Amino acid sequence: MKLPQVCCLVFSGLSGCMPVLNAADLIKADNTSNLRTAGTYAAPNDAVVAASNADWVIFNNTFATTTGSVASGGSVAVLGLRVVDPGNDVTLALGNATFSIGVSGGTSGSIDLSSATKNLTITSGGSFGVIRMMGSTPTISVASGRTLTMGAPISAYNGGNLTITGAGTTNLNGTILNGSSGTTRVVYTGTDTLTLGGLNSYTGGTSVSTGTVAISQNFTMSGANAIGLNAAAGTHGEITFGGSTLTLGGSLQLDLTGDFAVGGTFDLIDFGAGVSAGNFSAVSIAGSYVANLSNNGSGVWSGAAGTTTFVFDQASGDLTVSAVPEPTTISLLIGGLGFVAALTMHRRRA
Repeated sequence: MKLPQVCCLVFSGLSGCMPVLNAADLIKADNTSNLRTAGTYAAPNDAVVAASNADWVIFNNTFATTTGSVASGGSVAVLGLRVVDPGNDVTLALGNATFSIGVSGGTSGSIDLSSATKNLTITSGGSFGVIRMMGSTPTISVASGRTLTMGAPISAYNGGNLTITGAGTTNLNGTILNGSSGTTRVVYTGTDTLTLGGLNSYTGGTSVSTGTVAISQNFTMSGANAIGLNAAAGTHGEITFGGSTLTLGGSLQLDLTGDFAVGGTFDLIDFGAGVSAGNFSAVSIAGSYVANLSNNGSGVWSGAAGTTTFVFDQASGDLTVSAVPEPTTISLLIGGLGFVAALTMHRRRA
């Protein structure tokens, strides 16, 4: 039985309250015992054999000297997984087990490395090991200088956004799956790099705000995709591709913040040595500018918002921003063309 959060004692008329760990905080003991074994958690919860989806499993400085991997010991359900300040990097081995994080239809799960001083690796040694991120808004957060590497398949189990944030590096090397009751959408709001190293089967779309989403396998874009650009910060999201073929599909929304100087070109999708195939079904501008771009039939999308024109070439992945010609400029251009035509006709008659 887990202890309550606060224990109050009374001795000979004197009273005092002694804070203890929250009942939902299971601190991993300094050993390689799997997560379903008595003694795997530190006191006062050392009698706990299996965590529940109300519990956080935490690797902090209690996990001081252990260097070996920690097995899940079978299927595990927790509310969250947190790495703080263990003595060494942490490796969690799932084998063929299911690791459920969060409450299905309830509190969203979290993998929290936001204050981590060490890295976390989650491996899948079998063909059935999988991570299910539960709830409507599951999140993964990685601190600057830290790396989270996940070799197991992962999904937003209840459907919706799987949000990855923070200034650290995240490597999702397993397959990203759709949930059981909806599609998974990968949303990267971090400022470093999210690497997608597995064959993807999720269809909810991919969104990147300011960092880089690096794709290393053949990949099909689908669903609602988005790339952010911030004029004031001078930053924009980018998708880089290291596979053979990046197949474009679904919609693409370009979220622009601030006033963009004309004449700028932004490399939003870098195909590297790979090639593109397919077409987006729609491309739009949102945020500080609003426009629905039109496809010329060759994958070049263009449109205007006020006095600013936008051209997105899906073959190169470049967005070009330019100014709409002033009416006087257009009139002069038309007049000049008329003069040239008249002069040409006069010469022919002569």
